[in-house]
Amino acid sequence: MGIGAALLAFVWMVTCTAPDAAGPATAPAQQDSPQADDCVRGEPAALLASGSSFAMHGAREALETVSTGKNPSLVIRHYGCAHYVLDFTFTWPETAAQERAAGLRAAAERLAELKGTEATGPILRSVREGILKLADDPASAWIQLSEMETLTVGVPSPAVLVITYDVAL
Repeated sequence: MGIGAALLAFVWMVTCTAPDAAGPATAPAQQDSPQADDCVRGEPAALLASGSSFAMHGAREALETVSTGKNPSLVIRHYGCAHYVLDFTFTWPETAAQERAAGLRAAAERLAELKGTEATGPILRSVREGILKLADDPASAWIQLSEMETLTVGVPSPAVLVITYDVAL
């Protein structure tokens, strides 16, 4: 028997249970949230090197609030388990609501002002470049940055723009 067949047989044997005298076997109850050990993504960490406050909100979620006092304001939500996901929520005062393309360009400018860590700097640059591409294509709600990375844009209100950066792990 080859290694692949042996591995498949082992996995089948471990995951399947035989019915007992009381009746057929039942599947184990599914958990609503994955255990920390089941997640591919590590614990969230600050994206920015400085100028933000970072707070954990549960085992796999954090909020990073940019504290420069400039508009648009920015909150970054870190989350995911099988995916590494960042939601960049840009908010303008109601009186300064932005048209989509102008809002995307302003968001890209805002990101250009921020400094990531050595590890996260390339992410910020990639997100910024993707935002500018989305600004140039008003019909597109998302863009594929690489084989594993996507960037989507949502406009829940004229004063709020949400950019989601998603990496399949």
